[in-house]
Amino acid sequence: MTSRGLLRSHDYLQGTLTSFHDKDVDIIQHTKELCEQVRDKDAKQNEQLGPVLQARLTEGAEAINVCMKTRSDLTAWWDQPAQHLTPWVKVDDLSYSQWLDKWIMGVSQMKEITDNAEK
Repeated sequence: MTSRGLLRSHDYLQGTLTSFHDKDVDIIQHTKELCEQVRDKDAKQNEQLGPVLQARLTEGAEAINVCMKTRSDLTAWWDQPAQHLTPWVKVDDLSYSQWLDKWIMGVSQMKEITDNAEK
């Protein structure tokens, strides 16, 4: 092989290696940019959804507290055999029969909602 042929080979090889190196640098830079975009998107979502999630957790905790109080009240009434004979005894300004009516209506409404949701 002549010296000219060797120079051409060397130039071709150098150009090819430079091209591969530039592509690798481009891929790495593109990957870094994508990572930054993902990081920014995550931060934005956390800012938007964090308060909503916290509000829902608070609402859920309040609902659980109401359920626990209701269960405790119901258990207290269930344990009293004279509950039907004492209409003057009230809890949260409602007698046993008023609470019973309220619960029956609530259960009926929930059943209607779940039946409609299943359709």
